[in-house]
Order: sequence, then structure tokens, then C-alpha cells
Amino acid sequence: MGIGLTPTGDDFITGLLASFSALQQLPSNFQQLAVLAKERTNAVSYAEIHEAVNERFSQLVQRVFLSIESGNTNEMAQAVSALEEVGSTSGSDILCGIIFGLKLFCEENNHDNSNSN
Repeated sequence: MGIGLTPTGDDFITGLLASFSALQQLPSNFQQLAVLAKERTNAVSYAEIHEAVNERFSQLVQRVFLSIESGNTNEMAQAVSALEEVGSTSGSDILCGIIFGLKLFCEENNHDNSNSN
């Protein structure tokens, strides 16, 4: 959804879905994204989103989450740098989606915790 081999919006959605998947927070209607993508983007991007909807992500994306889980900041830096190298902007766009998804999760949990007190 946008221009380029894998448009920024599509890469962002892939990162967002990766976050939701890692956090086991995928919305119930998330599979509709694949239907929308098939109608609104190119074949390469559709394939990327289709894989993401089915919770299949590249090794580079998986490495980012494994490094976060490990808490090893050196590994995190290496994983992020490796993902940033993908395409002209695809890696960075995916990272933006990942960060946005993690931020949403943290904000929602902080909101829920403040309401339960």
C-alpha cells in the first residue's frame, strides 16, 4: 500500500503483525489484511503480508524478537542493524512497524494497569 517493490505501508504492516504475533495479541480480524493487500498492492508485497498474516516472518525479523527476549543489547543492536540493511527502506519500515506495535502494547498495558488500581 504505497509505492516501491514492497511499499512502506506494507512493510510497516508486516512489522506491526510481527509485534502482535510475538506478543500473542493478533486481532481477530487481522486476516482481512491479506484480502485487502491482494486487491491493493503488488504481488511481492501481497506475498509478504500473506506470510505475516500466517505468522511466518523472515529470520531477520525473528532475530530481532529473539534478541529482545534475550535482553542482550549487543545482539539487539546487531539484529536491528541487519534488518535495517534489507532493501532501500524495507528493513527500516518493518522496524517502524515492530516498534509501533510494541509501543501500542506497552501503552495498552499501562492503561489497563492504571485503571485496575
